[in-house]
Amino acid sequence: MAHPFIDRLERGIVLGDGAMGTMLYEAGRSLDESLDALNVSHPELVASVYRAYINSGADVIEANTFGGNRYRLEPHGLTEKLRDVNKRGVRLAREEREISGTSVLVAGSIGPTGRTLAPFGTLTQEATTEAFREQIEFLLEAGVDLLIIETMGNQDEMDCAIAAAQASSDLPIVAMMTFAEDGRTLAGLRPEDVARHLASRNVDVIGANCSVGPQRLLGVIAKMKATIDGLPQGANKPFLSCMPNAGWPTIVGSRVIYRSSPEYFAEFVRSAAEAGARFIGGCCGTTPEHIRHMRAVVDEINASQVVGSPPAAANIRVTEPRERPLIVMDAEETTGIAKSLGKKFLKCVEVDPPKGLNPQKALDGARLLKAAGVDAINVADSPMARVRMSAMTLCYLIQHEVGVETIIHFTTRDRSLMGLQS
Repeated sequence: MAHPFIDRLERGIVLGDGAMGTMLYEAGRSLDESLDALNVSHPELVASVYRAYINSGADVIEANTFGGNRYRLEPHGLTEKLRDVNKRGVRLAREEREISGTSVLVAGSIGPTGRTLAPFGTLTQEATTEAFREQIEFLLEAGVDLLIIETMGNQDEMDCAIAAAQASSDLPIVAMMTFAEDGRTLAGLRPEDVARHLASRNVDVIGANCSVGPQRLLGVIAKMKATIDGLPQGANKPFLSCMPNAGWPTIVGSRVIYRSSPEYFAEFVRSAAEAGARFIGGCCGTTPEHIRHMRAVVDEINASQVVGSPPAAANIRVTEPRERPLIVMDAEETTGIAKSLGKKFLKCVEVDPPKGLNPQKALDGARLLKAAGVDAINVADSPMARVRMSAMTLCYLIQHEVGVETIIHFTTRDRSLMGLQS
């Protein structure tokens, strides 16, 4: 079974989120401090940014861990908090996802070390790989769904991050380089060179982010697409991603302003899709309002199937959901699980009710489990003694919208006779 992220890419455009640093700066934080450390010192502020992007319609949100490697934390005296910074960043994102009840994916963001690699600098590739491996292990421990290696200007440093990621897990990897105004990396590599090299590293998605504004980055993506399409049969042909800044930053008074509007980014989505990008989002200067405008266009494109055919998939079909007849069982009727007991090995998986009012994520998970062949889904009753949606309500929704039998966990520790009778 394909990873949910890959499955979504095969079916249409996947929308990422926007800038994290921009939002934290707008909230009054200094660009000179470690914004990643806010995961620990100001968790509600970081969580509010996650919440805003989820509410704006992002399919993927990135954890606030871009500068979460030891070399970026060291100047702030935070090396000892490396584990907490990364794990807390992911857990805050996962918590907001649980409360929202949506099926948004949480990505671990991995940025450059900020050091110059040998032979021009003193940092060896071995030490660089180890620094990325250390950060990635904490991201995995916290439960990320995929890894995004981004804003890399040095291909050797990108290789170190990819090697660390592939050695640590089999999660999908998005690898994005940054390009200057001339359409080349800081080392002078052309988009064609980058695409050919990253494809050979067997990552799932390649592309460009940050850099200059949308128009310049579209040219980079178009060249990458042509290169990928021209690779020989049997070669890895990754999907493409494009996440530009909202134009060049401008200093107005004491503030940093980005000029590209949400409406402009909405039109950019169409151009990026035509250029071949499948994973589209924003970088510096983009906000939840940008993502909200982009969401409307992404939905329109996906519904009309006007997307460039992906390298690894074709003939995408969008079908209307089938109406499932209401299942009504008599109280004495034997369930399918009861009939199978003692006759075959039954597979049951537990699903927790959402912490909020939206059951969508739980229902999507139930559909995945059904496709994987489970016989029943256990629905826990307020696990960890936390307030959640009623287990009975979720059981009803799963059985009647997904078509899988459920086993309810019904505890009586805090239920009176009157409550049970009601």
